[in-house]
Amino acid sequence: MFDGICQLEWKNTLGFDFVQEEALYGSLNKYNSVVDKVLKKYPHLDYKKVYHAGESKDQTNKNLEIAIQAGSVRIGDGINSLQRI
Repeated sequence: MFDGICQLEWKNTLGFDFVQEEALYGSLNKYNSVVDKVLKKYPHLDYKKVYHAGESKDQTNKNLEIAIQAGSVRIGDGINSLQRI
């Protein structure tokens, strides 16, 4: 689906927010590799990563760190960052 959206080559699009229920779908790692693969096909679009991460109450959840390391330019929620302090 993401590849199909990129094929439209929307000029007014800056990026996509990838939202998921973290408790149900787990780690962003599996999604990030797909996103990287698709973005490599369309470098001229210069789309940015925006990940929805850090809403899990599970302190072992690493999606916040994964989003940062993946280069997300914005993180939706981020609530479990408070649990790390």
